[in-house]
Amino acid sequence: MDTSSILMGAIIIALCVLPFVIMGILSKNNKKQRLQYFKNSASTQNCNITLHEILGDIIIGMDENSNSIFFMKKSKENEFSQLISLSEFQSCRVINFGRAANNSTIVEKLELCFYPKSKNSNQQLLTFFDSEEDGLLLTGELQLIEKWEEIVNSSLKSKK
Repeated sequence: MDTSSILMGAIIIALCVLPFVIMGILSKNNKKQRLQYFKNSASTQNCNITLHEILGDIIIGMDENSNSIFFMKKSKENEFSQLISLSEFQSCRVINFGRAANNSTIVEKLELCFYPKSKNSNQQLLTFFDSEEDGLLLTGELQLIEKWEEIVNSSLKSKK
């Protein structure tokens, strides 16, 4: 092989790889900006995020010092954020709304439901997935909501 063939091969490989590298860098920067926006939004409600996770348009975080959950979800029309003080709740559970179709279950809605300590208080719901708003495909929401159910319940048990 001569050097011009090697050089041409290297240029072609670089041109093929370059778009993926650029997309990765832009995605990482976008994620950092969204996380900073999330933390700033939480701090306006006196919440200092110490644990967080981002999945698509969902960001959820926890202030372990004040025992609070801050949730933010962006949809096509609007942005929703909610702060939940865990001291008011006794437990949380995943609610999976679905329907049967062809020997399988189609998930239509995934919510994390917080059950209050007081019978006079209302349950709080965080909607992680709604097929009417988010489309028909789950992209990790089920794993995320189950993970946060476990995090919240273990936090509630440790604070009793």
